[in-house]
Amino acid sequence: DSIEHGAALDDDLIERMERQGTWLVPTFTVLRKIVEIGKQEPCPIPEYIPRKARALLDQQVVSFQKALAAGVKMALGTDAGGFGHGQNAGELVYLVEAGMTPMQAIVAATNMGAQCMGLGADVGVLREGMLADLLAVEGDPLQDVGILQDRSRLRLIMKDGELVKNTLQA
Repeated sequence: DSIEHGAALDDDLIERMERQGTWLVPTFTVLRKIVEIGKQEPCPIPEYIPRKARALLDQQVVSFQKALAAGVKMALGTDAGGFGHGQNAGELVYLVEAGMTPMQAIVAATNMGAQCMGLGADVGVLREGMLADLLAVEGDPLQDVGILQDRSRLRLIMKDGELVKNTLQA
């Protein structure tokens, strides 16, 4: 149903993905995390792993751009659970740097992510009857999607309809 990373997609694979409705979850974060780990002295992982990640970075952007232009369905994912949770907003920045608009990246993280996981009937859009997971943020993420990485700018957080944080003034 989905291909994660997609760092070496050729035109035939992209066409097949689009035709079959196969999702692409680029996971730009994981390659960048591996490259950073490879800079540590001593390196805690075999040398060939960060070397391969570095080699794939540019190729991944090209594959992504071709898939985006072809209309392949895309969802946000990081594949970086082993590197820590709660940092998905960084992936939004990478998606925009690679060619999505901020709105496309936000939709990839919300509605498209829900659809990719088969949860589109319950989450991923703001509509009556849906689970209410939402954020209100100080600033305009359509101008700078990177502001979503700044937790101090999160003014309202709602999970399953329950208020988790609210610093909005009435």
